[in-house]
Amino acid sequence: MDYEKINKDISSITEPLMTTKVAPIRGWVLLDNDVSHIKTVLARCEEFDINHLQISHGQLVHSISDMIKDSWRIKRVNLITELAHSKNIETFVWTHELDNIPEEFRTKGRKIDLDNKGLWDFLEKRYMKGFEVADFDGLVLTLMEAGVTVYNDDYVVSTKSPEERISYLINFLYRLCSDNGRKLIVRTFSNTSQIMNRILKGLENAPRRYNGNVKMSSERLVSVPAT
Repeated sequence: MDYEKINKDISSITEPLMTTKVAPIRGWVLLDNDVSHIKTVLARCEEFDINHLQISHGQLVHSISDMIKDSWRIKRVNLITELAHSKNIETFVWTHELDNIPEEFRTKGRKIDLDNKGLWDFLEKRYMKGFEVADFDGLVLTLMEAGVTVYNDDYVVSTKSPEERISYLINFLYRLCSDNGRKLIVRTFSNTSQIMNRILKGLENAPRRYNGNVKMSSERLVSVPAT
């Protein structure tokens, strides 16, 4: 990737891509690991009235399990957060559930058993480790584009309905975040009405104090142009 060209393109922008004094979240998503590019982006946050950064995708963090197993990811998240906090900007780390789940929490057909209490104990310990090693402000839970989605019976088994599973996962993560001084954003979109209806129904029974970022939401995220 030609980071020199990307940084030059960013420096040539003279008008904000979006200006508003209404949206509570005005953010960019960081997708790459190049430190010079990250610093270039951060240097322009004030100019575009940015108060929110998301750290995402395979080059950085696609899930909490990615971060805690790689020391360089922890260092990068902490570097970004330190730079962002110096500008009064919050940082959020993406997470996908359910990823990298051990065999002990799977059935003989290799589906993840959501009714296994040990699974949720395992996930809690994993997140607590993430909170311990990195100083980010919150999590972005994406309910789509995940290797395993809690509402899909092809991957999981549970006595709960798909909608109840969504509510349970959100409540679980919200409790962990709030108990540890973090925030939670639930992000999703859907390419079928069935899945969207399931997600919206699940959100109805989730805490109202999280930030819900669905496709129709007024809380937009604007990415830095890469070309």
